[in-house]
Amino acid sequence: MNTAEDDTTQPGTPPAPPNTLTKPASDGGDFDLVPSSVIISSVNTLAVPHLAAFYESKNAENVLGDGILHDYLDFTGVGDVILADLIRTEAMPPASKAFLRAGPRKTLYFHPPEVCAAIVTCGGLCPGLNNIVREVTKTLLNLYGARSVLGIRGGFWGFHEQQTLGVASGSQSVASMAPIELTHELVSGIQHKGGTILGSSRGGYDSEQILDFCTRRNISQLYIVGGDGTHRAANKVGLDALARKVNLTVAGIPKTIDNDLDIIDKSFGFDSAVQAAQDAIRTAAVEARCNLPNGIGIVKLMGRHAGFIATHATLAAGDVDLCLVPEVPIELDGMYGVLPHVERVLKVKGKAVV
Repeated sequence: MNTAEDDTTQPGTPPAPPNTLTKPASDGGDFDLVPSSVIISSVNTLAVPHLAAFYESKNAENVLGDGILHDYLDFTGVGDVILADLIRTEAMPPASKAFLRAGPRKTLYFHPPEVCAAIVTCGGLCPGLNNIVREVTKTLLNLYGARSVLGIRGGFWGFHEQQTLGVASGSQSVASMAPIELTHELVSGIQHKGGTILGSSRGGYDSEQILDFCTRRNISQLYIVGGDGTHRAANKVGLDALARKVNLTVAGIPKTIDNDLDIIDKSFGFDSAVQAAQDAIRTAAVEARCNLPNGIGIVKLMGRHAGFIATHATLAAGDVDLCLVPEVPIELDGMYGVLPHVERVLKVKGKAVV
């Protein structure tokens, strides 16, 4: 029996492993120093264009409140960045790249009560479009106290005022797609609806029409939601605005459920696409199991040149025997060929899902 006065071990309790709590850390905390060859000596931040380089800024104080002052200390500045290479190895050069962190600034280029903003959704539909319309509207009106937010209907065609759109059944006046003013009441609950309350379309891009519209309606902030083609157009609108000396900021919001963007971790709509893909995979698994002998279920998923949806759906479903992605060249025969692999799976399981 241990009778030491400083022993607090209860009967039946196994002794603690040696050095579990007493191992010294090199920095005095819970972290050890990495090898000296893993260092970052300099960080280069991707340059972000700013209207203040072309026009005089309002330098308005960022109050962040709809007429109600409250403490908000987590402002971001030029020194707040996200490192592009989060994983560091000894073989990497000491220089790193970074992206400017998004977030509220202490001073604003525009004076919020003078801001008239507009938002437009372009291209194909994607889960989350109404969430974007809702959050942009509520952020501008609630947090910043903007004067108004317009919703442009029917994609870029909504900027073509006083004109007529030709359709298969005749013609439809664009007046029926007149912009709508987005309010708290209008956007409340739209996140539960599919599609976009603004409507969407392909084509209709005309930089002159867009800038004329923004000038007539005193739009100073334009939010454009769309894919790669839409963003090429958005970039052109921004450049043309500078050429015409139109004091307009253009913000592009990437819309791709394929998750085929670097920089960001995940694009909106991607999780929904992966979830929907699992239903197709489960159906294919049932077909393969029930079609005897040697049933094969084949599922083709969207993604264009990126295999993120296919890969994540495969990992989540657990029923897939072979996943083919655009990033990896397909070999039909040979040691790593698709056909020999499927043949081996059929011999073992009697079915396969590709």
